[in-house]
Amino acid sequence: RRHLNRIPRLLTNHEPTITNIEHAILERCYSSTTGVASSSSPAQEAAGAGEEESSSSLVGYNNFTSDFKKKMTHEYAKQKIEYKKQVKIIRKQYIEQVERARARESATLAAETAIRTRRKLERLRKKNLRSVRNAMRAELERRARHEAWQRELEATQERREARNERFRRARQLIVDELEQEAPLWMTTAEEVEAAFTHDAMQELWAFPRSVLGAPKPSMDSDFWNMECHTWQISRTYKNKRQVLLEAILEEVYRDTNIDMNYWTEDKLAERQEK
Repeated sequence: RRHLNRIPRLLTNHEPTITNIEHAILERCYSSTTGVASSSSPAQEAAGAGEEESSSSLVGYNNFTSDFKKKMTHEYAKQKIEYKKQVKIIRKQYIEQVERARARESATLAAETAIRTRRKLERLRKKNLRSVRNAMRAELERRARHEAWQRELEATQERREARNERFRRARQLIVDELEQEAPLWMTTAEEVEAAFTHDAMQELWAFPRSVLGAPKPSMDSDFWNMECHTWQISRTYKNKRQVLLEAILEEVYRDTNIDMNYWTEDKLAERQEK
């Protein structure tokens, strides 16, 4: 629209105007028709024409100027009308060209937009398909893992039940054996006092991990060792004061409980042989 409005201005800049050039044209046209110039020439000055001839030529020039001006005005009006018609035609053509160009641009833009939209939708469709396939594959893998876990759980449960059954049977066997041996364990206080004599006490105090003086009387004697203050199993580190105190206590216990008259060299040698 901005370029369209410039057309009349561009064309009007070249329009002929009588006010600017009318005198030059009229003088030239009058000189060519009558052979008399409007201004004084060197030939007239030499001839010395009179005032009468000058006044008659001026009247003729004025009449010619009036007629020529009317003719030029009429011609100018016709050219201006024709010019406006041409401008109108050019404007219409320009508007049609602009509208066609806009239509082409709109169609091209719409086609490109449709292509981009179609490509975008196609990419989105492929992405959705990949997402669905991935979701289906993940679901199948999850079900497979769940089934494998169920089978492993069942196998583990069977192994656990079998192991518990073996443990139950083993415990029952132990209970049965203990029930059979239980009557043999029943002793009286007199029998216990008779068993723990002075010699037996000396054996226990001198060798606390033995069973009544025997180093290893049975296969399970390690489970029935006697614990006392002379056999301490501690996993903590002791300082010098504790070590010294234990050494003093050990010496005091030995002096108090161990009878050196009982432990002769022969008996110690015999005990070491065992």
